[in-house]
Amino acid sequence: MDKPPASQAVIDEVLPPDRASAHGTAASKADNDARNESARILARWLDDLITIPGTKIKIGLDPIISLFPAVGDLLVSSAGLVIIGEAVRSRASVPVVLRMGANMLINALINAVPAIGPFASAFYKSNTRNITLLRQWQDGQRDEASKKSRAFLLLLVAIFGGILLLWIALWIAILYFLLQPVMRLVHGD
Repeated sequence: MDKPPASQAVIDEVLPPDRASAHGTAASKADNDARNESARILARWLDDLITIPGTKIKIGLDPIISLFPAVGDLLVSSAGLVIIGEAVRSRASVPVVLRMGANMLINALINAVPAIGPFASAFYKSNTRNITLLRQWQDGQRDEASKKSRAFLLLLVAIFGGILLLWIALWIAILYFLLQPVMRLVHGD
C-alpha cells in the first residue's frame, strides 16, 4: 500500500478522508448528502431560518448575530468555516475553496458596515452560496464550479488591484500637496 505524502497525512489527521475517495471511487449523491447534512443545516440556520411574514424573504441568524459588532461577526464567520471544512474534506479544488473563502470575506465586509451591513448581509447569503458551490463540486459539475470560481477570483483580484492602485494614487496626491509648502520654504520661493 502506498504511503500518503507527509502533507496529506497532516490534513487527514485534522479532516479524515471520506471512504469513497480513499478507495478511489466517486461518492454517491446520497453519501454526499449525508456528509453535508450538518453543513446544510448550519447554512439554513445562518441564512434562511425565518420567513418574514407577508413576504417570501427569508433571513437567518447571520444578520441578527452580526448586529453585535466584532463578536457577532467572529461567531458567524467561525460557523461558516464548517462549510469550508467540508469542502476541504471533499477535496474540492483550490479555486472552489478560495471562492468559498471570498464569499465569507465579502459577507464579513458587508457586516462591517454600521447599521446597513447586517441588513445587506441578509440578502448576500454567503453560506447558501458556499453550500451550492460544494454541491456542484460533489455532484460532478467540477469543471463548471472551478471555471466559475476562477472567473470570480480573477474579478475579485482585479477589483482589489484597482482599489490598491487608487489608494496609492491618493496617497501620492496627498503627499504632493502636503509637501508643496515645505518645498517652497526650502527653495525660498
